Amino acid sequence: MTQRDWNLMAEPQQVELRRTLASEEIAEAMQAEIQILHDGIAKIRQLLLIQGLGVTDIFHAMKHETAFSEEETLIAPRVRMDERRGTPNFYWERTIRHAYPLGSSQTERRAGKTRTYQAFVRRKGSKTKTKMQVYLLSKHVPLLKKTQSVSMKEFAHEPEWVRTAAALIEPQLAELRHLATAIGVVNRDLSRFEQMMKKQSKEK
Repeated sequence: MTQRDWNLMAEPQQVELRRTLASEEIAEAMQAEIQILHDGIAKIRQLLLIQGLGVTDIFHAMKHETAFSEEETLIAPRVRMDERRGTPNFYWERTIRHAYPLGSSQTERRAGKTRTYQAFVRRKGSKTKTKMQVYLLSKHVPLLKKTQSVSMKEFAHEPEWVRTAAALIEPQLAELRHLATAIGVVNRDLSRFEQMMKKQSKEK
């Protein structure tokens, strides 16, 4: 098919040129442009993800550095791409540790269901450490519905470095959540337009 000069055909005086144009040709050209927009949205979502990862990289480095020390934290920001929807997610996750004696019924019930390792743990009221099976569970930190942000109260009992980092990082993650929501609206409107266009083509 000959590549059309759409700018030329949009000029009011090009009446004869437009008479050579079939409606199917316009529909195909529109579909091609829609695909370009879909690709652009996917790229913007990827860039939002990369920006979020950059914002949180230093936190994860500090978390690794302070592991198993007095400054350790079990809360961390997570930036993930939802592979099914193709949308970036920006949230905080709290890790919860549960320790059970080796060979207990609790260890049998949890086998294969979560991350686990063996470690010597001091139980409450005991002066000695016992080798136990430790299970790691994760829990999303809730967002405030009105602002789509995490309350600083969630970090109140964390080490000072975590409170400071959260105060710097969370506003940026909140902004990324708003941007991800905005591009999601664009994507839904584009999909709606695409469906309307396809319906119009079928009716013809």
